[in-house]
Amino acid sequence: MARGKKPPAWPPDAFALAGSILHRSGGYQTVVDSWPVDRAKEDWIGWIEDVGRRWRQGWPNVPGEVAGWWQQVVGRRRLPLAEVPGDRELCRALICLCAAADVACAGVGVFVSWTPGDQTGARRGVAADDLWWEANKKLMVSANAPKLGATLCDPPTVDPWKVRVLPKFHTPQTGMTLRSLSHHLALCPSEEVVPCWSMLPPGLHPRLQSNRRMINLLLAPWPMRIQRNQFAPSSPARGNLRTMPDRFRFFSFSKPSDPTGVVDRLNRLYEAAIAEAGAVDLVVLPELALDPAEYEKVRAWAQDQGVFLVSGVG
Repeated sequence: MARGKKPPAWPPDAFALAGSILHRSGGYQTVVDSWPVDRAKEDWIGWIEDVGRRWRQGWPNVPGEVAGWWQQVVGRRRLPLAEVPGDRELCRALICLCAAADVACAGVGVFVSWTPGDQTGARRGVAADDLWWEANKKLMVSANAPKLGATLCDPPTVDPWKVRVLPKFHTPQTGMTLRSLSHHLALCPSEEVVPCWSMLPPGLHPRLQSNRRMINLLLAPWPMRIQRNQFAPSSPARGNLRTMPDRFRFFSFSKPSDPTGVVDRLNRLYEAAIAEAGAVDLVVLPELALDPAEYEKVRAWAQDQGVFLVSGVG
């Protein structure tokens, strides 16, 4: 970051950059350790909400407060991460950046109400405005790029292979991590999973029309039988393991492909679960449970049943 550089105008980018510093340094803990804000709790909440709303309404311009916080971050760009938690003013600026960006992104990633007479969106303080449209466009475009994966950030500014920001709908009620500090945005370190984001209008999915305040999960074991001959010693596809101690080894796992069998099994489990619980909203299979052919068959089955699907594919 060069001295005097303008702050990121796009709120998810600011959230990613500030949140990454807080996460990697542990600076987020100052919220409960030594709260780095010189205002009363109620005053601070109202102030941050006002900054976030002005950021959203004025985008791509940023409020003066955001520019000020960013300059504090840039001014300490040479500070080692280990020393961030001890810098009260820096932690204050980083937390304020995250909080204001979070407020500015309320409702992104989901359909909101803009039909006259329907106040669902208004009650949540959400509107289908320019920022909402731009955020959802970024999600859809990035989600359809298989090598990129969904993210709210601008890839030129925030590398999705290092970190990505996604919409969020639940704040943990226990523990204390960076996840505890936001309501609408989630900082997701990019490791093994490439996310794909989908949006469904409430009227197009029966699960979203229900007034039930719960979801029923069907946890389905598969494959039903694992044999010894499905495991075999494995070597790296390329190179060698010069830095790995000799006592460590790797193995591969293979299994027969049975697309029809897994769907038949799921259907029996699904019908039994319906009889027991009345409804199934989400079907979950283990990691590497399905091969690509099985997954395509199961995905089609899940779409026919109108249920969400989570499964490992390998």
